Amino acid sequence: MVHECYSIEIYMQSYGYNIWPVRDKIHWEKMNGVDVQAPIYDKKVGRPARNRKKNTTELEGGTKLSKHGVMMHCSACGSSTHNKRTCHKYSDKNMTNPEGELEEYDDPNILKTLCQLDSIVQ
Repeated sequence: MVHECYSIEIYMQSYGYNIWPVRDKIHWEKMNGVDVQAPIYDKKVGRPARNRKKNTTELEGGTKLSKHGVMMHCSACGSSTHNKRTCHKYSDKNMTNPEGELEEYDDPNILKTLCQLDSIVQ
């Protein structure tokens, strides 16, 4: 049936005692062993690796999801018949005035400003 290591008695023997915390490192019990230090940091030469190092149990190539069968949509209007580059909202024809009509300004000072800007650009 079930192994005896899963019984309540063995569990209580294993976890029945308490480990009390020690206040600070100076209160730790001194051992007669080798003094353990942090490993020496070895700075790697060159550009860092782009991908993480995979475990030996992980697949080498893996699988990637393809976009086959996914319907792309225009990010401007949401239609699936075109993309943003060919969208009718952003075409050059809609950006200019229809039929090349000139814009009329009520303020005559704005014409001076526009003429000055045209002369600076040229």
